[in-house]
Amino acid sequence: MRPLPPSGGSPPTPREFSAALALAERLGAVVDHAASDSLFHGLRALQVTGAMTATFGEIRNRADLFVLFGTEFERHAPRLFDRIVHPPTALFRDAGAARGFLIGPGDGPAPDGFERLTADLTHAPAIAAALSQLLAGETPPR
Repeated sequence: MRPLPPSGGSPPTPREFSAALALAERLGAVVDHAASDSLFHGLRALQVTGAMTATFGEIRNRADLFVLFGTEFERHAPRLFDRIVHPPTALFRDAGAARGFLIGPGDGPAPDGFERLTADLTHAPAIAAALSQLLAGETPPR
């Protein structure tokens, strides 16, 4: 009968964990958390596509250009422009200076500082990719 591992179900000590990592490295093994399926369910998509996240506070205080895809923002997010885009105060930008684009179907009025670009939202990924290329100084394919 083999002896039980020293940490037998309890969290390993830093020394035990270092030894396990060293052994895994020598064997070419992978160290995986027991609950990694639920902890990292979106990690693969993030690795493949890349992403950048920010809190509403960071956006409110720092963003000066908004590119919004969709329609009916007033219905789905009625306070978006009052609280995030054009807040009464902002820390690192002029609170009223935000500008941007609304991309999607529809021809209604755009909020102050915004332009409406009419497009089929099924093309949103291609439009976003083209904008990303333009920002990187590249020419998107036609």
